[in-house]
Amino acid sequence: MVKISVIIPLYNVENFIEETLNSLLNQTIIDDIEVLMIDDGSTDNSRYIIEKYALDYDNFYAFHKENEGQGVARNFGLKKAKG
Repeated sequence: MVKISVIIPLYNVENFIEETLNSLLNQTIIDDIEVLMIDDGSTDNSRYIIEKYALDYDNFYAFHKENEGQGVARNFGLKKAKG
């Protein structure tokens, strides 16, 4: 059962996103969380990086949408959250 939802809106952060996601993987409560990665229309490799994590980990989910800003991306994630 998911207790905590971590929503990560992202846009063109290919140089930083893996460090963020690996940090989440190192948490002791990793089995109780879901990680919602919301790509807000990135034009770099961010979209491919989050797809890899979504394929490798059952509780990581990648979503892609048009660029509408961080707030809209975060609200998108809130609608998908189960925690």
